[in-house]
Amino acid sequence: MTDTTRPSSFSEADADGQNASQKAKHAAEAALHDLKDRAGEYCELGREKAEAMTGVVEEQIRQRPVQAVAIAAGIGFALGFLWTRRS
Repeated sequence: MTDTTRPSSFSEADADGQNASQKAKHAAEAALHDLKDRAGEYCELGREKAEAMTGVVEEQIRQRPVQAVAIAAGIGFALGFLWTRRS
């Protein structure tokens, strides 16, 4: 009597497990899609800010070329000093 109900309960459990698996898969796919969308938005925002900063830096270089060259030389000297210390 109990043997005839077991296969159907196993089959129901299997179906419930597959259903839960499908729901989890769909939820993960939706979360991944949302994450990709947000990452793309952040990437675009970062690109826009970088372009704006590039414009600001270019304008500062045009306004103060001697200072810009001095800063670049100082950075180059510092990097060269650090590089030669490691060699």
